[in-house]
Amino acid sequence: MTCFGNGQELNGGTPSGACDPVNFWAYRDANQAISSGLETVVDWNNKLVTENPVGFMNLTTNIATIPSNGTYVVSSSIEMSIAAAGSGYLRWYLNNTYRGSSSDYHATAGVIVLNFAATRYLFAGDTIEMRVFENTGFAASLIGCCNQLFFSCSSICLSDLP
Repeated sequence: MTCFGNGQELNGGTPSGACDPVNFWAYRDANQAISSGLETVVDWNNKLVTENPVGFMNLTTNIATIPSNGTYVVSSSIEMSIAAAGSGYLRWYLNNTYRGSSSDYHATAGVIVLNFAATRYLFAGDTIEMRVFENTGFAASLIGCCNQLFFSCSSICLSDLP
């Protein structure tokens, strides 16, 4: 049997090198207030669509704990309503350390759409959270309809042909 994950043969091709299948999808269905100039953790509003394994995402702290080693796709999308000209930021934190962001500037009040995606090898026990920031000088909000977070890790094992 040969196992693949992360785009390569795993652990000499044995199933023990394969990551456990992991998938998670959460969304917001209500607005979330964002104070200007203050970084805010995105509250996923206790809305899980899919979670495997159960307990992967703590919806009280809004922090995901990686259950097994592997290459993960981490993707998030938000819509932020701003009251004046300025920028909005969607920031990704790994183990409470900033790792990347998506940003957009608007010259007037309006809606900023921010999308972030990363593919990265993560270890069991790593933690991930998404935070937002805006610098308009006025309060903003995440719009309830369109904010989502997605994680995925997978590997596949194939029977060797004789």
